[in-house]
Amino acid sequence: MMQISGSEMRFIEEGIACDVRADGRSRTTHRSVVLETGLLPHSNGSARVKKQNFGTDVLASVKLEVVSPAPEAPNTGVLTVNVTCFPSISSKMTNGRALDEIKVELSQLMQRFFTSHNSIDLDHFCIAPGQYVWGIFVDVVVYESTGSLPDMISMAIHAALRSTLFPCVRVLGVEGDEKVLQVENDPAAGEYLAGQVSLPLCSTICQIGNYFVVDATLEEELCMSTQIVVGMNREGDICGVQKRFGDGAISMDEMQQMIDEVCEHTKSLFDRMDVAFIEGKEKHEARSKLDCLGFLHNS
Repeated sequence: MMQISGSEMRFIEEGIACDVRADGRSRTTHRSVVLETGLLPHSNGSARVKKQNFGTDVLASVKLEVVSPAPEAPNTGVLTVNVTCFPSISSKMTNGRALDEIKVELSQLMQRFFTSHNSIDLDHFCIAPGQYVWGIFVDVVVYESTGSLPDMISMAIHAALRSTLFPCVRVLGVEGDEKVLQVENDPAAGEYLAGQVSLPLCSTICQIGNYFVVDATLEEELCMSTQIVVGMNREGDICGVQKRFGDGAISMDEMQQMIDEVCEHTKSLFDRMDVAFIEGKEKHEARSKLDCLGFLHNS
């Protein structure tokens, strides 16, 4: 478990009180993020997000499968999120808890936010009512963590789902009561994830002393009294709220104040994600272009 001394805690707390954090940011400033998409050729969608200066590093991959729907939701697609972490970072982020417990918590948190009624409309992913739906399986790997991990995981999932290409599915015939399907291999016949404007992003906000801080570092998280995670879509609708750390209860007024504060800053994250996504897509397209040499080159 990571620890800091009492003098380090006072240094962090006094800096936050003066609105000058140890890395030079204000209380409401996010760290820069680098986004790459299309890194995994065998995935239907993938994205990697990294904080500046060797910070948090997260990779998300999306695989699609045609599956049978759940009996209680025969016309609803399935989305499953699984988060794993490199063992080498366990000492930084466990905070006295088992690493497996952290993985389960993060997986359930992302699953709940991305399947809420204000997020992805899973009814859109019905192929044949009562028989076949799309199964969307999201796997996330955390390589490094320097604080505010749910934020980065949600960014990676958001970008990976946004870049996911759904193949065209055709009905070839009927055998008995079931339809026979064919999944097209032509990417041009597919479509990207519909309803991407509702994909949420998560933001964490911490209370350190009497002040609220966004995008806290690991050292700052050791000084906090409370931390909550808020998921919000592009339209400003709340997709979920969860208190992750903090002893005891917090008042409704404090909770509302923290939610209002973090929602205000989450709105700007969507604009930053749009810019980063376009840049990441351009980099992917540049990597995909191979120079033809020799007799393949057309002069």
